[in-house]
Amino acid sequence: MTPIGENRLRWAVFVTAMVVLSVGVPWGVPSGKAVAGARVILEGGVPYTDFWTMYAPGQFYAVAALFRVFGSELLVQAVAAVVVGAASAVTFLVWVRRLGAT
Repeated sequence: MTPIGENRLRWAVFVTAMVVLSVGVPWGVPSGKAVAGARVILEGGVPYTDFWTMYAPGQFYAVAALFRVFGSELLVQAVAAVVVGAASAVTFLVWVRRLGAT
């Protein structure tokens, strides 16, 4: 496949994944723990000190940064989860193509 065709395929997978994953955005939050932890961080809290978690703190800081930039709306976190999921689909496609799958 030509580089232009490969890029079109990547964009097609990204857009398709965005459409499929976006269906559930209005009906729920993908990760309530991340939202709760991000709210505590925005209020000055620190993971493992001010709130206990068994998850790595990176997700809390990432969601807190999104809330700081775009506002503390649940839709922000839901849309970010959709974008990450679509980007993951494209990354998987690239890996599979490098392994020789058609």
